[in-house]
Amino acid sequence: MCHNDDINSVTFSDCSGNVLFTGSDDRVVKVWDRRVGGRGSSSGVACVATLTGHTRGITHVSSKGDGRYLISNSKDQSLGLWDLRCAGRHTNEQKPGLDGRVMTFTGHRIFQSLIRCYFSPEATTAQRFIYSGSSDGRVCIYDVTTGSLVHELKEQRSTVRDVSWHPHMPMVCASSWDGSIVKYEP
Repeated sequence: MCHNDDINSVTFSDCSGNVLFTGSDDRVVKVWDRRVGGRGSSSGVACVATLTGHTRGITHVSSKGDGRYLISNSKDQSLGLWDLRCAGRHTNEQKPGLDGRVMTFTGHRIFQSLIRCYFSPEATTAQRFIYSGSSDGRVCIYDVTTGSLVHELKEQRSTVRDVSWHPHMPMVCASSWDGSIVKYEP
């Protein structure tokens, strides 16, 4: 079954290209598998799991690239870390208390934009961090193991919609609604 509202984000789970994740304004993240596509699907992929728990629309989904973990940013002001090994117990219905998130991160703000979130690079950080833009002009960096907000980068005056952490150098660049791109280096 497809989403019931706008799909705001799509990403592959790993380099195999078999599994995809989507995030939608219908408040759910769906897991799709192209190996079982065709069964009731004109797109060649089939929904194999629905991850519920967010109370407002999903703005972005991003995979750790290991086929196991993904993160979702939501208009409910939270960022969720999901483990696909828990995905089998979810249904297509929103049920109170049914939430397979491993951890929830809060502190960044999402208003009026599809703000992105990502895992930090494998080569330089072993993907120990999750980072997101914020409507208040910050880049928020969270520790994956503790859930703590460990760094806030603040140079921009308006919404930071997207952020990129260089895969091999200690550098983060952020783009903002004010038309600026800011580079952060230690």
